[in-house]
Amino acid sequence: MTSIRCSAPATYSPGTRSESVNAKPQLEGAPNFRELFVPRMADGRKMRRGRLFRSGALTHLSEADRSALAALGIELVFDLRTRDEQERELNLWPAGTQPEFWNSPEARVRVAAPVFDWRSRLSDPDFDPADARAWMLHAYTRMPGLFAGQLSALFERLGAPRSPTTLVHCSAGKDRTGFVCAMVLFALGAGADVGVGDRGVALHIICMQTITQPDSEHPGEPL
Repeated sequence: MTSIRCSAPATYSPGTRSESVNAKPQLEGAPNFRELFVPRMADGRKMRRGRLFRSGALTHLSEADRSALAALGIELVFDLRTRDEQERELNLWPAGTQPEFWNSPEARVRVAAPVFDWRSRLSDPDFDPADARAWMLHAYTRMPGLFAGQLSALFERLGAPRSPTTLVHCSAGKDRTGFVCAMVLFALGAGADVGVGDRGVALHIICMQTITQPDSEHPGEPL
């Protein structure tokens, strides 16, 4: 079974910088931008606010969007897109701010990107609910291996004594970003039943719990 662990503290310290910023900005040009936050983990630990965010591409930001983004003090940007995607949709980062950008290894991302290609599956008239479940389990079974390098690098940074305020994003901010963000919360001890406010991430966690735990109806070896 694959073991995913993160040493990043999930404690909340009153009076920190994160309390003074708007951790829930509404970006007109990036509707999927939002804070990644769980009030309390299964073991009772709390996450600090304003430290971890997720989004799609930041290509269509308005001036107001960029001002709101700059106020968050993001120091590290994990970009899960391929090089082609980055060139087609350049991020409009706020002037006067220069976070560190981490780009995914190209070969891994090229393999991972089509794994979540729902459009081609949904266009097949024979793609029924049973096929959808089997396809999802197959896709998510591949994700831990495909994103092992990204997760290792992200966990290392988040587990540092002074972890940076971090943004994780891909093109749409859904599948690749959702999976990586779910793994961060999964590693910290969050479950779909402990108040994950992000419905998409909660669904990713449920899927990971499904493929890492065998059941009587769908027997098999866990990851």
